[in-house]
Amino acid sequence: MTKTHDNSIELSGLSVRTSSFLLGVSVVFFALIYAAGFHFDAGYPLSEPFWSVGSLVLGVACLALIWFDLREFRLPNLITLAMAVSGLLFTYAGQMPNALYAVALNAISGLVAYLGILALAWASTKLLGRQGIGLGDGKLLAAIACWMGPQVLPPILMISSGLGIFLSLLLQTLLRRSKTQPTGYIPFGPALCMSAWFLWNFSDLWPFMP
Repeated sequence: MTKTHDNSIELSGLSVRTSSFLLGVSVVFFALIYAAGFHFDAGYPLSEPFWSVGSLVLGVACLALIWFDLREFRLPNLITLAMAVSGLLFTYAGQMPNALYAVALNAISGLVAYLGILALAWASTKLLGRQGIGLGDGKLLAAIACWMGPQVLPPILMISSGLGIFLSLLLQTLLRRSKTQPTGYIPFGPALCMSAWFLWNFSDLWPFMP
């Protein structure tokens, strides 16, 4: 965080060292989940090659978004859009013979998810005087819904909220050790990405998932 010539605050992302460390934590987190899944034989990717490819595609997109959000406090539209489109394509290929219905349901779920975050951002701006959540997070949540449908939204929000609190504490600790003043903004994208990849790989653990 730096001050401009007019004394306004300009937000800057985490340092390369800090964001690289947190990205490494994300890679280890993903790898441990996948290894545990092999041990317990849980989740789609561990039972069919098709879902394993989906796990790889989703994981790559999530890691890219985590990096951008930690470094720049933003989620590029190009990546989130590509993630949403690939999610709908995987839905179409994996939900035969009801593919069109599944794609339409997931697309509508994504729209509802985005509008929900938009409403939350608007309400926080009106009530608190500042936007409590970024619209990039809304687009990311919509992309996640395109992958897994409406039933994923409650557990995603529940898990990512808890994970966000953990990441907040971790970031505060790292910033204090580096003697950097906290900006007051914690990126929520990494928590959403980790939660999405976790649910994709361990969908069998949730009774309301297809």
